[in-house]
Amino acid sequence: MQPIEFTGQQGHESQFLDYVQRLRRYRDGRHCTHIHLSRLKPHNRRDHHIRISANILDTPIQRFEGRIFFFANNDLMISTKGATVGELDDLVTKLRYLFSDDPLAHVADDDEQGFCTVYDLESNYAALLRTANRLAQDEEHRLAETVDGEDAPGALAQRILDPVSLAALETSIVNADVSGLIRRQSVCVVTSDAPPEPIFKEVYVGIAELGKAIAPGVDLKSDMWLFRHLTTVLDRRVMSRLVKKDDTDLASHFSLNLNISTVLRPEFLAFNADIGVGARSTILIELQLVDIFQDVAAYRFARDFLRELGFRICIDGISHLNLPYIDREELGADMMKVHWHQDIADGNKSAFRDRLRGVVNQAGTARIVMSRCDDEQAVASGHQIGISLFQGRHVDGLLASATHPAGVAAMSMKQAIAAGRSARR
Repeated sequence: MQPIEFTGQQGHESQFLDYVQRLRRYRDGRHCTHIHLSRLKPHNRRDHHIRISANILDTPIQRFEGRIFFFANNDLMISTKGATVGELDDLVTKLRYLFSDDPLAHVADDDEQGFCTVYDLESNYAALLRTANRLAQDEEHRLAETVDGEDAPGALAQRILDPVSLAALETSIVNADVSGLIRRQSVCVVTSDAPPEPIFKEVYVGIAELGKAIAPGVDLKSDMWLFRHLTTVLDRRVMSRLVKKDDTDLASHFSLNLNISTVLRPEFLAFNADIGVGARSTILIELQLVDIFQDVAAYRFARDFLRELGFRICIDGISHLNLPYIDREELGADMMKVHWHQDIADGNKSAFRDRLRGVVNQAGTARIVMSRCDDEQAVASGHQIGISLFQGRHVDGLLASATHPAGVAAMSMKQAIAAGRSARR
C-alpha cells in the first residue's frame, strides 16, 4: 500500500476509519502507531515538520506494507504489518530525535500524554476502532464549522514568507557581501585557577545583522526549519569568503557550521581544494543534530567523506535533554556541543547532573563543548558535570581580560585534549 500524499491540507480521518473497519478480518501481525505531533509546541508542528516526518518514515514502513495517514490536528497514524516491537521503536526513535528540543519527545510512551500510542490490532482492535471513530467525528465537526463560515483550526496559521518572497530572499543572500557580517567566537579550556586557553574559533555569520541588511522586518530565526533552509544558501557565501585567504586568523584552527547537503555540493569541493592539507586536521566541520537525524544515511556518507579529506567533525545543536541519548563514538564524531540550560544548575536536579556527568565521562571530557555560556554560573555547572571546554559571551569576557597576548596561537587538537584531561573536576 502507498502512503497517502501529504498536501498541507490534512484531514484523512474518514479514510482512516474506513481503513480500520476493513482490517477487522485481517488483524494478524498488524500494528497502528499514533504519533501525537499535535502535542508538540506550536513552532514544532508546521507543515514542513509534517512533511519531513513523513519522509523519514516513508522508506522504513514500505518494508511492512506501511501506510501513513495525516490528521487535521497534525497527528500521524502509521499502519504496519509484520513489524516487531523493536522495529516500531526504531521508527518512533527517529522522530523523537527530530523533535528532540521539544519536551514531548522525552515523555514516556506509556504516559497518557506521551509522544505516541501503539495499537496491536490482534489484541487491541476495539481501542483502535474507538480512536478512529473519534477522529472521524472530530473531522465532521471541523468541516461543519467551516461550512458555517468559521475558520478550521489552523486555517489562519501565519506564514513568515510566501514562495515568491522566499525566492527573493535567497537571491539576496546569494548576492550579499558577507565580509562585514562574519563573526568568530573562541572555544576555550576554562579552569577555576587559570586564564582561558583558546582552542579554536567558530566562524559564523551574524544572522540578526544579515536580516537587517537584506530583509528588514523578517525574523530569519523565527522558524528553525526556514532558518535551516536559508543557511544552505548562506553556507556557500561563507565558504567563498574563506577561500580568499585575506584573513590569516582563519587559515586554520577554526570550526565551520555547515548543512550536510552543503558538504555534498561542488562548492565544498572547491573550498576543500583551497584549504592546505596540513590545516584540514585543525578544522572542525560542525553538523546540526536535527540535520543528522533527518537523513542518517546522508550524514554517514558526509562523515566518511570529511574524514577521508582530513577534517574533524563536531555535532552541534545538542540540548541537555537529548545529550544522554547521543553516542559520540557511535556517530563517529570527534566532538559534540551541548547548549547551556538553567536546568543543569538547578539545585533540585542533582540526580540529573549525575547522569550527565556519566555521559560526559563516557564521551570524553575534552570532547564536549558547552556553548551559549553567558555567565559564570554556566561555566561553574559545566565543571560540575565534567566539561572543560566552553564557548559564549562569558568566555569572551574572560578571554578579553586575560593576560594572553593578542596574537597567541591556538593550541593543536592534541594539546586541547590533553589540556581538557588535566582540567577534569
